[in-house]
Amino acid sequence: MIRGPVLPLLRDGLWRLLKQRTALFERGLRLVAEQVELGTGELAPVDGLMRDAGGAPVLVFTTDDRETTLPARVLAAYVFWVRNADGMARALPEADLREAARCRVLIIGSRLREETVQALVQLQLGALEIVEVDTFRLGAHERSGGQERVVVHAVHGRSAGGSAIDGGVSAAAREHLTAFQQMVGRLDAKILVEGDRFSRRASFEGHMLGECWFSDDAVQALVAGGTTQRVDKPADVRAVVDQLARRYLDLQGVRADEGKSNGASVADTEDEPQQASDGLEAVRASLRAARLTREEREALHEVTLDRDEEERAGDS
Repeated sequence: MIRGPVLPLLRDGLWRLLKQRTALFERGLRLVAEQVELGTGELAPVDGLMRDAGGAPVLVFTTDDRETTLPARVLAAYVFWVRNADGMARALPEADLREAARCRVLIIGSRLREETVQALVQLQLGALEIVEVDTFRLGAHERSGGQERVVVHAVHGRSAGGSAIDGGVSAAAREHLTAFQQMVGRLDAKILVEGDRFSRRASFEGHMLGECWFSDDAVQALVAGGTTQRVDKPADVRAVVDQLARRYLDLQGVRADEGKSNGASVADTEDEPQQASDGLEAVRASLRAARLTREEREALHEVTLDRDEEERAGDS
């Protein structure tokens, strides 16, 4: 059975997607209220009022190519909020807003018209972000219709490699997120580190390695295959990166195994322990070249000792 082309999502579908998979758009977004009328009058209301991980309000608008009044309703709602910012935190106690005046606007659309984007940009709002959602299908010729996937990409207000860390993030948490990005970047130039205002995510050739994000006044971390852990001090960041380095080397080992299956001799498998050790030593060398601090070198040295102990235990 041949399926037709994948159609763009309409407003209702985009809103459902946001509620179901909030992290696709930004880590830490929390829904406060739906269908909020903020001075929009006869125009459609704000689709949703949300709170970001730093405690600032986010006015969310979903749209499609049928809507012609989007710039007008965005401007009306934003002006209303700015005019009443001093009292909005008290008027919305359930939102737990910390900086009501630092209002952001998030536009979520599907195949937005260029003139619509330009009209929004020309409003010159304080913090405007526009993202588009596209869908595609895997196995489109299967009788079941295959699997539909979703991709989100920035149109305005976000860089391709990820946004700068938000001003609502505490100084200590900012240092932890920055340290995570810098230390992971030193492992291998091929490791991609990206993220939004409140998170950093590391991947290698399409494989997720780990991520850090700001939530509930603290930084949380997760290395692929592990469990979420809290990051409170620099040593915690180093511990997370150590675990991530192991994950990275495991992926390198998988690639080596794939190479063996494509023609390597049986004798080559005898060198696997040495290859793992050499791989970790290569990581250590690259980190030394990056002028790591003494503490970072000591942390990585501990990983090497742990790996050596595991190998000796296996031999016994």
